[in-house]
Amino acid sequence: MHILHISNYAPPYGGGIQFVMASLALRAVAAGHRVTLLAADTGIPRGESVWQGIERVGIPASNLLERRNVPFPLFDPVA
Repeated sequence: MHILHISNYAPPYGGGIQFVMASLALRAVAAGHRVTLLAADTGIPRGESVWQGIERVGIPASNLLERRNVPFPLFDPVA
């Protein structure tokens, strides 16, 4: 089965929801499933599209609000 997780940020970017997403994704991969994480590319380091056997797809976004302690990416409306 192919499982898609969608969140603002993806592991290994720090945060509670990313911890839960990583745990679920890693368990699914261990069970033999294919997993893809879809998140803002601000949480996916450049050139790292695979993390521990999990594919990561980034959507262009800005992280301007995080500078003001609001952890929410501003997604590119054209993307």
